[in-house]
Amino acid sequence: MRGMEKKEGIPHLNRKTHFTVFPEILFLSFIILTLFPINCLSFDCKDSLEASGLLIEEAISDLQDKSVQGNSGFAVASDFKCLIDSQGGGPCASVTAFNAIQSLRRMNGETESLLPHKVILQTYSYLPELLKGRVSNQLLLEAFKFYQGRYLPNLDPDISIEVSPNSIDQSEASATKWNTNKGPNLDITDGELKILIYQVYDPDEGYLIGRHFVLLKKRESETSVTIVDPNKPTEDYTYVIKKESDLDTTNFMLERPGSVASAQYKYTLDTVFTLSLLNETQTTETKELSVESAKLAISHIAKELKDSQDFTSPTKWRELGAEYGLPALDLPNEYGGANFSAKDMLPLFEHAGEYDLNLRDVLGGAHVRPLLSSNHPEHQEIIRKVAHGDAYIAIAITERAQGSHMRAMNSVSQKVPGGYVISGSKFYNARFSQASHVIIFTQAPNQTSGKLNTFILPMDYPGLRVQQLNAPGLNGNSFGGLAFDSLFIPDSFLIGEDGMGGKLFREHFLYWRLMQSAAAIGTAKGALKQMAERLKTRLAFGGPIGRFTHLQQQLAEHTGKLEMALALARNAADLIDSGKIIEATPLVSMVKAEGVEAAWKATEDAVKAFGAEGYTDNTDLFQRMNDIFGLRIADGTTDVMRSDVVRRVYGQEFWDMLTGESK
Repeated sequence: MRGMEKKEGIPHLNRKTHFTVFPEILFLSFIILTLFPINCLSFDCKDSLEASGLLIEEAISDLQDKSVQGNSGFAVASDFKCLIDSQGGGPCASVTAFNAIQSLRRMNGETESLLPHKVILQTYSYLPELLKGRVSNQLLLEAFKFYQGRYLPNLDPDISIEVSPNSIDQSEASATKWNTNKGPNLDITDGELKILIYQVYDPDEGYLIGRHFVLLKKRESETSVTIVDPNKPTEDYTYVIKKESDLDTTNFMLERPGSVASAQYKYTLDTVFTLSLLNETQTTETKELSVESAKLAISHIAKELKDSQDFTSPTKWRELGAEYGLPALDLPNEYGGANFSAKDMLPLFEHAGEYDLNLRDVLGGAHVRPLLSSNHPEHQEIIRKVAHGDAYIAIAITERAQGSHMRAMNSVSQKVPGGYVISGSKFYNARFSQASHVIIFTQAPNQTSGKLNTFILPMDYPGLRVQQLNAPGLNGNSFGGLAFDSLFIPDSFLIGEDGMGGKLFREHFLYWRLMQSAAAIGTAKGALKQMAERLKTRLAFGGPIGRFTHLQQQLAEHTGKLEMALALARNAADLIDSGKIIEATPLVSMVKAEGVEAAWKATEDAVKAFGAEGYTDNTDLFQRMNDIFGLRIADGTTDVMRSDVVRRVYGQEFWDMLTGESK
């Protein structure tokens, strides 16, 4: 509670400087609101409750990050201090109420943040009692209802209020007292947000200064909490909860741990406001995810695994992500999925890639998606396992000599009673060591040219032999080969029908290439953020290197190219979602070629902006560059993708000239 000073006879908070609320200031504020309507955001309150991931800690962290970056996030109490009656308290109640609504919107999956100054000024216009600085629980409740009606229009959060038997608030909103022995309920469940109000007492002078309002971000343990203070909302503050009793009263105190515990003031918990987006009939099993709440879940897991050896592990990510539904995002509802469209998934792959390109494999069904064309019960069960994070699929197409040239593929399958006999080998494929199952492509029986069969096998199926290779990038997954000689597999392993493999391949990799490209673009955007910070902080020849315009030119060029690639990717996703596969194909090839190339070049220049340090592991930039280089080859090389663009835009004869084949 820094910045609190005592003025004799006038107890209040945060008074280093005292201001009078001049009528001119309020008049100007109201004129601004009249002339400039409170169009504080542009959003569609879509999906209502069903849209949210309902993770308060992640929602608050995300808004804190926005605030640090200078974007609209949390309001800061000092910005409104001059408007509050100097004989009252401070703006902490109205600011914390706004920050709570901002957090609830984030929990509900809204992408646009409210503009703090416009919204709070409008609140003061509607509820001028807030300007007195002494805010009762009833007045705070009215402020919440004002916010809810305007900024959570499709929600009606349940608000409960629990107060101390010793509370100084006597308003009608303070009827429910907490149990003296147990104290307040500070647990946070899914869909909940809590505001803590505590009394601030000066033990030396023997008087109560007032009440302070903060957001509860996390309950660390039974005896400690982390809060967000409106005076500095970008930082977390941890307090220890202590129970103090005498003959007449029992209070629950907040103390800073360690050396700061001997603070000048005592903080006594007074009231807990709980705002819940879920009523008693709604559970986390019945709500759906939104794109934004999925992003928050990705960020949460990334922070949890950062600096651990599991950070790039797809199986660990899928295990943890299953709690939030991440492995099921693009799978149908009947498998426990969220049925996200390609356009929904695109920003999620981008967001994951911004952390690390190895996270390209942690979202959605990934290589289980070809099984969606099958009605076989065993295949459907595998899909369900993937959706729940219990299975992970590798895919085997590429061969040592033939690459991914389907017509030249040497791996074969022969129909025999009860199943198939397959023979061949695959090389330069990923995931074999981590996967529970593998999809193998072979020539169809009788080796009909261009016709493929597709099989799903458990990785521990007898007769499969795995060979490991080392690669300088994309090391979250293993890399190597797979061999199988005269291997019998039952009919149930066939996906679809004989000869369907080519269609499965084309449709699956159309989607997969688009998502991989989005992940690469995200990886590059993460590198450019580091580059931008470097240009501001690295000093050379008497100033920051950002004053060298050629570096700014690089930053602008790469940013523009990446955004153009994303715009093209969104167009391709729209076509895929509309079932226009033929129209989408050249666009996906463009994105895979030019988007990934742009990502690689952007990351290379970010490395160079760091000089020698960029070549070390002090940053992750060189690894980002290596990872993106791998994607210039994997899932369709840049050269092949460009050739595909030419044949689909300008004519098949160009492909025939290249390969000597007809369509």
